[in-house]
Amino acid sequence: LVLQRNMQNLRMELPKGYEVSFVGDNLSKYECAICCCALKDPVQTRCGHRFCKECIEVYIRRGGKHCPNNCQPIAINELSVDNAAKREVLNLDIYCRN
Repeated sequence: LVLQRNMQNLRMELPKGYEVSFVGDNLSKYECAICCCALKDPVQTRCGHRFCKECIEVYIRRGGKHCPNNCQPIAINELSVDNAAKREVLNLDIYCRN
């Protein structure tokens, strides 16, 4: 419950990933669990979860010590840039808002 409240507060304060709607199904793997937007500059934790770089770094700097997805310990120096996910996100089709 506390983690849920912290995540909601963090979502309101952070710049977001890409605010788009993807064409297709099962694309939640390209969504940041912190800002709920498409991954922007994705990084991966040791436990294999992906987040926007800025979202997870701010989360950790504000005292987050565990992965928001599975409560495994995390640290900024253990994050890995995920260039494969970045390429995949940038190649996805999105719905036009107009």
